[in-house]
Amino acid sequence: MRDDTSDSPLPRDADHIWLRQSVTFAVNGQTRTLELALPLRPGATPDEVESLLDEAEAGMRRLSRRLD
Repeated sequence: MRDDTSDSPLPRDADHIWLRQSVTFAVNGQTRTLELALPLRPGATPDEVESLLDEAEAGMRRLSRRLD
């Protein structure tokens, strides 16, 4: 189910807590915003959280290399 009052394109659901981080920057006079959203399962173990954060960090590194 989508919460149409939100600016986020992410669905809201009872199965996940969404951890979100965004950054806005300018490149050649153009403003760009990147948003990272991680679906965290309620009750996730510390190891699951760490694995999810590691996966997100690796994805951001790949994206950063493409933007360079």
